Amino acid sequence: MNLKKLAAILFLVLLAACADKKQIQTDVDLSQQDSAGIVGGSEVTKGTISQVTVALVIKTASGTALCTGTLISSHVVLTAAHCVDGAQAIVVNFSRDAKDFAKDKQNYRRVSNIFANPLYRPGSAKNWGDLALVKFVGEAPVGYKTVQLLKSGASLRANQSLTLAGYGATSMQSGETQGTSILRAATVKLTDPLYAQTELLIEQTADGKGACHGDSGGPAFAQINGQLVQVGVTSRSATEAGGLTCQSGSIYTNVAAQAGFIEKTIARLEALPAPAATVVAKK
Repeated sequence: MNLKKLAAILFLVLLAACADKKQIQTDVDLSQQDSAGIVGGSEVTKGTISQVTVALVIKTASGTALCTGTLISSHVVLTAAHCVDGAQAIVVNFSRDAKDFAKDKQNYRRVSNIFANPLYRPGSAKNWGDLALVKFVGEAPVGYKTVQLLKSGASLRANQSLTLAGYGATSMQSGETQGTSILRAATVKLTDPLYAQTELLIEQTADGKGACHGDSGGPAFAQINGQLVQVGVTSRSATEAGGLTCQSGSIYTNVAAQAGFIEKTIARLEALPAPAATVVAKK
């Protein structure tokens, strides 16, 4: 896929990683990753968000892409399906700076297995099913922990405060992303918890805060009963084709609506042996 075509796709989804499906390779050229936080966000230096949020550096036929994910079990990260579609290799970076790979390889783990939602339907009007789980080799570094996931969508309401987190661009002008690859977070309002059966809508025009390229697969958190709970996974822009994706709104996959798939896939991935590199095929 050429760069012009890749740029066009980036206007429609928060981050595209499109290439032929192949077995994962063992190495990623970390020196060539793109520099792609949250628009209007602040750097995350401590606390629960920094303990559960990770960066995914993804090697594709077009180069190296950046996505975000969350640690949902001892060896499994939750992210977006479009992030892993066509991945040739994926590395999980346990660091606040997605460029720390070259400096400290102790902060990253090689992904051995991928399972994308079999109901993933990119390009549909709504309900993309844009979720994937990846299993990494080894243990998470000390200080990291698993995030609590929302179990019931009834807990969400319009205008509820949510915190978005990600490693993506901090701005986008004339189609060019600008960012630092550093974990950032911003507080926004949930526009529509019933945007679709399995999706949430967050508008970004009012406060100039929200998700951008590289935040794909990242979390939307809510405070529920005093706990920080992940309620959504960044899927794509709500902007029509040709608009500036980071200035309009974002669509998030509702994790409560996908709870059954997530729980079954965690169990499946955790039961697999730690192999060389393999891909769990969709079924």
